[in-house]
Amino acid sequence: MSRVAVVGTGRWGRRLIRVLGDLGVLALVCNRGDVEGQAWVRTAYPGVRVSSAATDALDDPSIDCVVVATPIATHASLALAALAAGKHVFVEKPLAMSSGDAWRIVEAADQADRLLFVGHTFLYDAGFEQLHALLAHDPVLEASFAWMKYGTFDEPLIWNLLPHEVSLAMWLIGQPESIEITEHDAGPTELDRLRLRLGFEDPDQSSLIEIDRTSAGRTKTARIATRSGAVYVWRDGELLVERQGRNDRRLSSAAEEALAREMRAFLASVETGEPARSDGRFGARVVEVVERIGRMLPPIESARI
Repeated sequence: MSRVAVVGTGRWGRRLIRVLGDLGVLALVCNRGDVEGQAWVRTAYPGVRVSSAATDALDDPSIDCVVVATPIATHASLALAALAAGKHVFVEKPLAMSSGDAWRIVEAADQADRLLFVGHTFLYDAGFEQLHALLAHDPVLEASFAWMKYGTFDEPLIWNLLPHEVSLAMWLIGQPESIEITEHDAGPTELDRLRLRLGFEDPDQSSLIEIDRTSAGRTKTARIATRSGAVYVWRDGELLVERQGRNDRRLSSAAEEALAREMRAFLASVETGEPARSDGRFGARVVEVVERIGRMLPPIESARI
């Protein structure tokens, strides 16, 4: 069984710690100066070692895997360091904040012969997994992804939230050929609402993405129309098929959280050597698309505090 170290005890890092602790593979948690986070780990998982330095995870020969759950700007440097130390690496999305860094990490994983796994969590949601299987024989005609919530203003929207939607569009349809930004607006930060359309090699296929992190409500939805005329709706973990003139039929409900499914997939890939659906190359291609979107954004009005 793999022994795992988590670097980072922020909001998402604690979720990863919880899942890995429940799976019985968590051996070490590292952060830098977060005394409260260290105290939380010691209370919740008294058998887990706690450290203030990521190098403790890299230098420990008993650690097989390093999970990077730190601020986005640090993902690339920590992933490269962990791979250089001979560890399998799980990096929270996005893999990096530039395509150049992302592909350098992929090359480092290849050279080290280590697994590189990117945390695109929704790819492991049971509903999206079932939807992906259905679309293998009935391709997407049009997809729309919408995420309405309030908060997570501490990091840029295009790197914090957009990679989720881009990764889903790419997994369900493919690599986008064209991008059209149709709406963007500031809120508490310089960009908090974004609407765009992705086009693909098949001109009949498209995907609309809408994110608003100033919304009073909270919902995440996807609506997928296929060539056969079927329409699937994923809403907050539940997959439905629309039926004209009748009630929608439920195909799948979230019996298990996607994060637990994702971490089991990571550990299985480490054990078997089989590539994951969110491997480093997929993660780097997502970064390429997000980077391209960021470059297309025109000057944005100042944030409204």
